[in-house]
Amino acid sequence: MCWSLELIGQLDWHRFQELAAHLLARAGYLPELAWIRPDGAVALAMAHPLRPRRLEAMVQCAPWLMREIDARVIRDFHQTVTAQGVQRGIYVTPGVFREDARAFVRM
Repeated sequence: MCWSLELIGQLDWHRFQELAAHLLARAGYLPELAWIRPDGAVALAMAHPLRPRRLEAMVQCAPWLMREIDARVIRDFHQTVTAQGVQRGIYVTPGVFREDARAFVRM
């Protein structure tokens, strides 16, 4: 199967979250569902196999109907990651990041 952004964009939110978890597992991490927000965003906790009790990163899959991610969304995610005491946050979306979101990340 050949994956493309178009194909990924056609996945439902659950399959998209499963794909993200599968790719993290193939990269050697231990992804675990952390929560599902009311707006459909899914967060995964990511641990390393050699340090399974230590949270390496939080991975958030975008709310399914949100195709443009703006700075407000990334700022909220950053606050969540910081509140969890995690050093890294990874935000995945089949959509696009608006310029204000890109600028926030570069800060």
